[in-house]
Amino acid sequence: EARRKWMDEHPPGFFEHRDAFGPAGEYGKWIRSNRAVVQVGDGIFVHGGINPALEFATLQELDDRVVADLPTFDAMWKTLVDAGVIWRYMTFAEAVLFSQEELAWRQAEGPVGEFEARPALLRLLGYKTWITVSADGPLWYRGLGTEPEQKLDASLTAMLARLNARYIVAGHSVVASKQIGTRFAGRVFLIDTGMLSEAYAGRGSALDVRDGQVIAHQVGATPRLLPAPAAVKVPVQVR
Repeated sequence: EARRKWMDEHPPGFFEHRDAFGPAGEYGKWIRSNRAVVQVGDGIFVHGGINPALEFATLQELDDRVVADLPTFDAMWKTLVDAGVIWRYMTFAEAVLFSQEELAWRQAEGPVGEFEARPALLRLLGYKTWITVSADGPLWYRGLGTEPEQKLDASLTAMLARLNARYIVAGHSVVASKQIGTRFAGRVFLIDTGMLSEAYAGRGSALDVRDGQVIAHQVGATPRLLPAPAAVKVPVQVR
């Protein structure tokens, strides 16, 4: 029974998949070479969204914070593996559990002093503070697709003006209609149409922004012309 359970949790391809997404793997190297948030012209492209309440000075700063989490995670993971706290192929949840047990064991032995893996262990246990896993971070934020427009309209407008952008293109939150949609008077384009058919029964789609026009394409459907986002009015500052 134990062997069956272990095999269920580690099916064929499990270890190869982990290696492929690791820092030396084909997909892992590709992921680590990309940016998390990028501005092209007057459009901002991001996986989840940008919370207008999030504090950051520039998109470059926000992107740097997200990108920096990956090599930091890789170094932390290697340190804990080398120290024997976790196993290289543990799941993240298992690694957190074993790190909690390691810290509890050391605390039971007396005051916890410095040991080589302590900073890495504490960083892993503080994972909820990482911007890469935060619900308010650009990889996971859903508010642009779920919050009432009236609630975010003013702060979104101010953020876009500050960043000298007209619109945001975001994925992650599957659009209920399974079609590319707009919110906030065309200042937000939601492009996750649930194209993973096994889970969401959607169809592949793409947003084409070209020559001042915005066109939604979807497999098996006629392209749709979407309203282009209006210029963001920058509030006049009286000196």
